Order: sequence, then C-alpha cells, then structure tokens
Amino acid sequence: MLRLVFCGAVWVGAAPSLEALAGEIFRYRDPNGVLHFSNAPTDHRFNRVRPGERLPEDSGNDSGTDLGVTASPPPRNGSSPEARARVNGPSRGDVAKRGRVRAVAVPPPTLVRMIEETAIRYRIEMALLTAIVRAESGYDPQAVSRAGAKGLMQLMPETARSLGVRDVFHPKQNLEGGALYFR
Repeated sequence: MLRLVFCGAVWVGAAPSLEALAGEIFRYRDPNGVLHFSNAPTDHRFNRVRPGERLPEDSGNDSGTDLGVTASPPPRNGSSPEARARVNGPSRGDVAKRGRVRAVAVPPPTLVRMIEETAIRYRIEMALLTAIVRAESGYDPQAVSRAGAKGLMQLMPETARSLGVRDVFHPKQNLEGGALYFR
C-alpha cells in the first residue's frame, strides 16, 4: 500500500514536467515552403509551437492545418495531363527524372478504403498507415525512388518478393506487403 501511495505521489509530481516536455516542439518553414518540426532545434529559424496553436493557414487548404501541399480540385473529364498530375501525383517517369515525389493533399476514396481495410487486417492505426503512404509515395502507387523502392509503401524489390508481393505497383498488394513488413 505504501508503495502505491509513493508511486502515485511521484506521478502527480512528474505531471507538470511531462506537460512541459510535450510543449517543446519547434517548427520553421524553409524557402521551398516545407514545414520542419523538431524537439531539438538546430537552426535559428525554428520557433516554438505553443500547445493548441494552429499551424499557418494555407490558401489551398481550409482545414486549419498546413499540409505542405496545395489541394487541387479533381480533374474534369478531358482535363489536361498536367491537371491530372496535380491531383494524382507524379507519374513513374516524373519521379525517375526528378527523384522526388510531390504529395497530393487528399488520397482518392478508393485508396482510403484500401488503407482502412489493410489497417484493420494488420491491426495498425489507419492514421499511421496513411501517414506512411503519404510520406513514402505521396499516395502515388507508381512512385519509384532513386534507390529503387516502388509503390505506395516504397518496397524494395527483394523485400517485396520476400513478402509475397508479385506486383509492387498494385496498390492493395503493396499496402499489404508494407503493412506486413511494418508489423
């Protein structure tokens, strides 16, 4: 009983310092418009993020948070390839030429359903799986990195084979292989 009281007192005494630690997040926006976050700033451009503070508004995003990308409206039938690329992300050729992926703000509904089903099947938080896909491929199932990683979850060919993924560009296979690897 005394041990329980002591542990409770330690926890109550530590609570304010835990709250202070949670607020030690810093951010800055680089010249390319990318937001950088850190708990240990290494650059004078970092500013402290205050608890409850909203991120800067972005003219293309009315959600109150800056995703670092501009949301584009869905393409109309017969729209230009450039307009489709803004919504669907870069083609495999674009990624190979530029070596980087430009993420789209919102994944297509079919991809959202696939991510949700995969998250449930592999018992991974949907938000986490979605964040991985966004960071790795920008929701582009045809993404290819300079190193040769491919698809939504950016699986290396040998890893994909070992996970039973036959077509790394097939969104469902890539998601399942990536989720299995992550688990």
